[in-house]
Amino acid sequence: MNLLNLALANIKKSKSAACSLGLLILIATLLLNIGLGIYIKVDTFYLDKIEEGHSPHAIVILNQKEYKQAYGDFFQGDSRVNEVETEDMMYLGNVSMKFGDNEMGLGGAFLNADQERNMAPFQLVEGKEIAKDNVIYVPLSMKNGGYELGDSIKFTYLEQEFNYSIEGFYESPTLGTINAAAMKYFLPDTAYQRMYDVIGEMTSSKLLSIRLDDVDQSTLLLRDFKNNTDVKLSAIGSFGNTYDMDMPGMAMASMMMISIISMVLVAFAGIIVIVSLIVIRFRVVNSIDDTLTNIGALGAMGYTSKQIIASMVLQFTCIGMIGAIIGVVLSYVVTPLFSGTLSSLAGIVWQSGFQPGRDLVSILLVIGSLLIVTLISSRKIIKLPPVVALRGGILTHSFKRNYFPLNQAKGGLTWVLACKTMATHMKQNIIIGLIIIGVTFASAFAMISYYNFSVDNTAFYNMLGIEISDAAVTAQGTTDMEDLVEQLEAMDGVRKTTKIDSAALIMGGIDMATFVSDDYSKMDYLSAYKGRLPLYDNEVVITGVMADTLSKEVGDSIEVKLGDTTDKYLITGLTQTMNNSGKVAYITLAGMQKLIPDYHLSTINVYLNPTERTESQAFIEQVKATFGDQLVQVQNLRELGEAQLSNFGSAMNSVVVIVLLVTAVVVSLILYLVIKTMIVKRKRELGIYKAMGYTTYQLMTQIALSFAPVVIVGTAVGGFLGCIGTNPLLSVLVRSMGISNCQFKVHVPTIVILCIGIVAFSYLISMLVARRIKKITAYGMITE
Repeated sequence: MNLLNLALANIKKSKSAACSLGLLILIATLLLNIGLGIYIKVDTFYLDKIEEGHSPHAIVILNQKEYKQAYGDFFQGDSRVNEVETEDMMYLGNVSMKFGDNEMGLGGAFLNADQERNMAPFQLVEGKEIAKDNVIYVPLSMKNGGYELGDSIKFTYLEQEFNYSIEGFYESPTLGTINAAAMKYFLPDTAYQRMYDVIGEMTSSKLLSIRLDDVDQSTLLLRDFKNNTDVKLSAIGSFGNTYDMDMPGMAMASMMMISIISMVLVAFAGIIVIVSLIVIRFRVVNSIDDTLTNIGALGAMGYTSKQIIASMVLQFTCIGMIGAIIGVVLSYVVTPLFSGTLSSLAGIVWQSGFQPGRDLVSILLVIGSLLIVTLISSRKIIKLPPVVALRGGILTHSFKRNYFPLNQAKGGLTWVLACKTMATHMKQNIIIGLIIIGVTFASAFAMISYYNFSVDNTAFYNMLGIEISDAAVTAQGTTDMEDLVEQLEAMDGVRKTTKIDSAALIMGGIDMATFVSDDYSKMDYLSAYKGRLPLYDNEVVITGVMADTLSKEVGDSIEVKLGDTTDKYLITGLTQTMNNSGKVAYITLAGMQKLIPDYHLSTINVYLNPTERTESQAFIEQVKATFGDQLVQVQNLRELGEAQLSNFGSAMNSVVVIVLLVTAVVVSLILYLVIKTMIVKRKRELGIYKAMGYTTYQLMTQIALSFAPVVIVGTAVGGFLGCIGTNPLLSVLVRSMGISNCQFKVHVPTIVILCIGIVAFSYLISMLVARRIKKITAYGMITE
């Protein structure tokens, strides 16, 4: 009980310092708890939503004209399947609509809201059902596109326009976001029949919804379906009238963006926790220095060194526990503020709920680290004899070097005194420098992410792992492709064209979404971070993640299988993508023809001159008008990519704001703690300076300048580490999504501006905190 009273007395003696430290721990625990809560729940949350809504584990969409009863029978007869549901619907391979500021096209699955269904029953989370012929119910993720209840939305398909009023939002783990390349919409029966009368003959389709006993078998099940039946499914990148997706693909489409955000939050929270520990070490050492006489007195009274250390550990543990517990409680208040954004990104309602296990982990991590740092930092008490402590730490021979002697140093008096102060407190300044390095690194990390998502998004497109063009032209099977390419290249504003398609191949026993092209050197966004792209008919490129999974390297061979045909290919390079969980590969047209001799490319990517991109929609309309009878679809992939980026960019911008605000708070707290302590220690010295004629402003400037070199060096080092460390850190964070070698652009001017801003802000805070010098007077020094 005596130790507790001693700890509480120390806290009361320095209430403001205790509050500042508690606030720092609160912020660290708050961010850590939110980040861990999202990160831990990402996987289980999606699976829970699947089971809650009795949603399918795999889906297949087939055009009515191509559907055979044998396809349904395959799933019915498979022992891995426990439920199959077949539903009539309309599937539009590429329907255009406005999303945000972009006009984009992607697959559209239109279902009858009044039809009874067992799997994924229609259920609104916002709005109400109205039986009108101009009403539509859209996925929750459409809010990211700027849509709200009552807004109008227009769909365009093969020159036909359909206008509706949004009367409700629903959640769906399947086909609920634009990342899935297709979205699901519900129409009341009257509206459904009205659309069917116009385009039903060409779009009428069957939706096969499949649930399995083991969800991990969904990929293998769909592979067997393709291999053991005569079904022909459209591959990714082609805009046909069929579609299929397994459980990993559906989960990735819904949760990819949320996973990245949670990892960034956890990483930033980790940095703040480390900064907090450095501050705690500073406070412990400083507390020992401030109370040396008291420690000596306690030793003389009979307290052992262990008891004095225990009281100090108890003091900081109490502060840490209060801050950590409040941080955990506040995380439940703050998390709902993120829920709307997370729900829009995932297309399903995000419910964080009570997570006591996560709360305990966060508290134990913070408090455990605090205890270790406090114990290590207070060990000097063991070697401190009571007699030395009573003398304030002054040994028999205690001489300190006179840094920057006034009679020899060059420069203004205020600057020389500032340098003297800085040199005298070198250990303290090293700690401050480390803290500034940490928060600057975190801020640089955030700013680099912001630049690549919101300013120059080339690196993000490279991470997506898809080729972005202004017009993706998919031709009929009977079209003369070479003649079509020549005509497209001759059109005004065209910079170049490339030919690319995709297919599903099995490589090393894993299903790979495989891009096929006759010339990868012309691509803008498909690249290899190691090795090179394929050139010959025996070469392939796989992702770094798949290379690790298969224990392969550049130069190794890999078995590629399609149906009953198998061949060996040489791995010439490694690439990366966030698509399909990294299960993506590249192969040449000649290499594909070894597996399918009559295979030919049917999609032409058209790239416009940068000055013509604002007219891309007009160009697409011109292409349709000129070559309409030769084409299946024309799509603007750049607008689709920008729509996906706008989803994630808005969420990342919020994270950046949080990072910068926390950086400002941390810098303010650190400087407050240090400068306040310095003023208390140097009160007599500052009083003498005032008696000599120094003004308050001059002394404030002296103190602020004494920190300036440390802050400048800290921001410079932190900014440099941010420049060289952001990509490796991101690569670790998003590796599970298929990224092995993140290559974000580092815009040096942005980082320089950030560093200048931190230095200026630090100087301003130093001046404001140093204003308490105003209360120190020569008269006060005499009368005290």
